[in-house]
Amino acid sequence: MIEIKTKRLSLRNITPEHKASLISLIGNESVARSLSNVPFPYTDSDADWWIESVESNPFSLNVFRNNELIGGVGLTEHKHDLVELGYWMGKPYWGFGYATEATIGLLQFVCDTLTNKQVFATVSLNNHASERVLSKLGFVKDGTDVSIDVSTKSKIACHRYVLPLTGLQCL
Repeated sequence: MIEIKTKRLSLRNITPEHKASLISLIGNESVARSLSNVPFPYTDSDADWWIESVESNPFSLNVFRNNELIGGVGLTEHKHDLVELGYWMGKPYWGFGYATEATIGLLQFVCDTLTNKQVFATVSLNNHASERVLSKLGFVKDGTDVSIDVSTKSKIACHRYVLPLTGLQCL
């Protein structure tokens, strides 16, 4: 099991004991609406699925502060040379720099394994806070994209950001 420590945070797999916190945090409408791949409302079975699924992806981690769940961060491989960064924070934890700190921690941890891989992220058009996180990490806007919202089954426009291949060396 991977555990990554940053100055204030611990990134690790979620366990069933954190299920109620997961449902409460990611089930908040403001949080869920900023994530195209999170259903709203977020149910017990959604949380069970997530807790089981993270075991198959070593880089799908949750973010803890003082052993309290506050968010999530992860990398998903799309092709052998293309990796997507995703992250979320519970609404009470917005604005404290936790998303930036968690993503830096994860990207630094996997830096060697990401050699010659393109890291990208997509952000809904009105999610300016997430865009600031990506900018702080050295990501650059690379155009627009379309995601499918799992709750509404509708297409949503988003900005696509990429981390230049030399960017990982700078973190």
